[in-house]
Amino acid sequence: MPESIEELYCSDNQLTLLPILPQNLEELYCSSNPIYEIVNNNSLITIKQNIRILNNLRHLYYCLQFKKQIRK
Repeated sequence: MPESIEELYCSDNQLTLLPILPQNLEELYCSSNPIYEIVNNNSLITIKQNIRILNNLRHLYYCLQFKKQIRK
């Protein structure tokens, strides 16, 4: 990825990980992706934790939906 990138839009894809991101990156939009890993980028530790939480919530949602279907 070029070091000159300042904004990255990658929402609504099937990305499962984010590579090492450039230091110049100021904005990152990657919602609606099943991201579970961010490769070696200490500045994004908080994002990784948030993505893990979101994935856990996504899993919980699907479990609850499945449970609803079984009850019908």
